[in-house]
Amino acid sequence: YENPSILASEDGLHFYEEFENINPLVPEPSTDHNDDPDLFYENGSWYILYLETLRPERQNLRLLESKNRRDWSNSIVREMKLSSDDSLFMLSPSYIVYDKASIFYVNRQPTGNRIEYITSASGIQDTFGSPCVLKTDMDDLNPWHIDIIKSTDNIFYMLLTTISVQKNKLKQYSLYLAKSENLREWTLSSRQILASSYRATGWIMQDDMYIYFSRETPLMKAWRIGVYKIKISDFFV
Repeated sequence: YENPSILASEDGLHFYEEFENINPLVPEPSTDHNDDPDLFYENGSWYILYLETLRPERQNLRLLESKNRRDWSNSIVREMKLSSDDSLFMLSPSYIVYDKASIFYVNRQPTGNRIEYITSASGIQDTFGSPCVLKTDMDDLNPWHIDIIKSTDNIFYMLLTTISVQKNKLKQYSLYLAKSENLREWTLSSRQILASSYRATGWIMQDDMYIYFSRETPLMKAWRIGVYKIKISDFFV
């Protein structure tokens, strides 16, 4: 499960396979699983960042690349050895470009989780540097999965899924929104977007943000994708 796959749509509501039987683009590994794909377009190519998680030994941040969305090459961007308590364990990579190319992610290893990023001077094909911690007040929220999208007026928005563990040990996920003008300083809205939302992405048209979110249905124990529209101005003064 969570193997990278791709669908297309003309209206954002009805999705289909462009090429028959293309999915999944990558099969599951022999141990553990693939997870958290992030799709983007740059310099005439389509890319999908995803994680190949092979616990307990290692985790690979991998990159799929295609010119036509049919034929995909696969390479490793970063290999992470999971040999110690302070090793980087990555969740939900999100690629975005401002002054530099950056990959934001949640590092699961530190107590409470934390958002970090790595940068490259020349885009996704270049070497990324050492991790930097995002120094932003999360208002005691525990980050789980993130995605960063850019508006037409060059404002960045982070869709932030948080996690909390209830007294009955059940995990509760919620979705919040943060914004930034430079990817380094972020303002988090105290208003929750959705409860019971596992991971999300979206796109922006003026003041409207269309959010695609994943959620497990309690009765059927099946995962579904939903779409939800918000007014950005409702979340920030």
